[in-house]
Amino acid sequence: RTARKLNLMGIHSMYDLSHQDPYLFRSKLGLMGEQLLALSWGIDRSDLTETIRPKNKSYSNSQVLPRDYSQQAEIEIVIREMADQVATRIRAHQKQTCLVSLFIGYSFSESEKQESHGFRKQCRISPTNDTNALMAVMINLFRKHWRGEIIRHIGIDYGGLVDDTGVQLNLFEQPEHILKTNKIDQVVDEIRQRFGTTALMRAMSKEVGGTAI
Repeated sequence: RTARKLNLMGIHSMYDLSHQDPYLFRSKLGLMGEQLLALSWGIDRSDLTETIRPKNKSYSNSQVLPRDYSQQAEIEIVIREMADQVATRIRAHQKQTCLVSLFIGYSFSESEKQESHGFRKQCRISPTNDTNALMAVMINLFRKHWRGEIIRHIGIDYGGLVDDTGVQLNLFEQPEHILKTNKIDQVVDEIRQRFGTTALMRAMSKEVGGTAI
């Protein structure tokens, strides 16, 4: 049925799909149109669920980059964007994460040189769904294990989910600052939910390397 709709719109290949106007396409097919367009560019925002043990459900985002990335600043922009996107999703499900994972996939030439497809690293953290905190954790993981390799694939995963029962305070930050960032996250979520994921973007997504837009 979806294929028939796409054909009537003149879309017969992945190339045709990837070059649609995103706003017009969403207006015709709704959220499904947004997901199909993202998929045509190698972006998969599907929820990944452990079927054998459902309580171990996690939320992930994985994407094949539009080109080889070798500059640290550009790679980190994409990691931050993805950390932000998945943080929004776990907040929407009233969850916090205790276990984060980062996957870095090398380019084809780099894989041959390194004799490895990349690396996956994870770490346990105090329960949180704070965007800034999660972006910082993912960047720390990346900087700790990346050695300058050329990459083409990035994936992040938030697991070890617990119910979001409130903001977790700590001894190293002022409570007012923590509550303020939590409120900002809530407002951003509400705007994106009403007007779409690109209705409100972080300035970093306008920089070279950003893929969120």
